[in-house]
Amino acid sequence: MPPSVAKQSKASGIDVSSVHALEIFSEGDPNLLELATAENRVICTRDADYVRMARAGAQHAGIVFFEKGQRNIGYIVRSLRNIADERTSAEMRNLVEFR
Repeated sequence: MPPSVAKQSKASGIDVSSVHALEIFSEGDPNLLELATAENRVICTRDADYVRMARAGAQHAGIVFFEKGQRNIGYIVRSLRNIADERTSAEMRNLVEFR
């Protein structure tokens, strides 16, 4: 996701972290999933590898998947805001949301 998604999500009141802000671009997907899970953070992504890892049984704090090129930043931020308002972190655990 572009850094603007994290910036606008923060502006809407969502507790957000990003690979850009943390400067961990070179971490592989499994490591990022493990880090997010350890910090109880939901991953917002367009990378289908996270969906594949979840389907293979990887534990996670939640994944929100957006198809590449299908949604603009405003839609993504509104979707994340809605999810944050509607679901607890316990409800997101090991759930994959497709948007």
